[in-house]
Amino acid sequence: MTERHVRIADWFAVEDMREVAISHYLAAGRQESAAACLEEVAEQLVREERLGLLVSLFEKLDQHVLLGSTKLLDAAVIAYGFRRQFAKAHRLLNHCEAALAESDGDAVAAAELEVRRCFVLAAEDRVVEMGERARDAEKWLGDDQSFSKAVAFNAYAFCSARRASFRKRTNCCCALARSMKRRAIISVAPMPMPSMLA
Repeated sequence: MTERHVRIADWFAVEDMREVAISHYLAAGRQESAAACLEEVAEQLVREERLGLLVSLFEKLDQHVLLGSTKLLDAAVIAYGFRRQFAKAHRLLNHCEAALAESDGDAVAAAELEVRRCFVLAAEDRVVEMGERARDAEKWLGDDQSFSKAVAFNAYAFCSARRASFRKRTNCCCALARSMKRRAIISVAPMPMPSMLA
């Protein structure tokens, strides 16, 4: 039965139906083959927001196989984060951080890790922290890391815009409150409520 699954998986992989091939590789116990196939489609599945499928496939992979692939780690952090499985996303990030510390990773690798973390922070609605980490990470990223640099710029811009709009909303609310207070002093009758007008 195992060899049959492998033959079927190989055929689906050749026919560019990797999602089906992955399931057959997993059924055959071929973790590495499933992971290699998943690496080829993980980014597309993230772009298509098919995160539930990604999470279900990651759950079937052995942990050491998942942790051995940067592409799968990137996709897993995003998928777990946006599927609100924050503990799993943070566990993967912590693993990456520990591995980076053990290998004396450079500033670029640390910046790449911070960009991965930004996805989870965005999902957790921790926008200010996301923006600060993105701002700091961007300084270390070059043209070779164009995707990560774009994500960092986007995260920082989103944070900046959110801060600005919050200030603007606060200013508008304060101006409205001052205006309402002046009207209350001038007006003798209370403002009619919508239910009174009906």
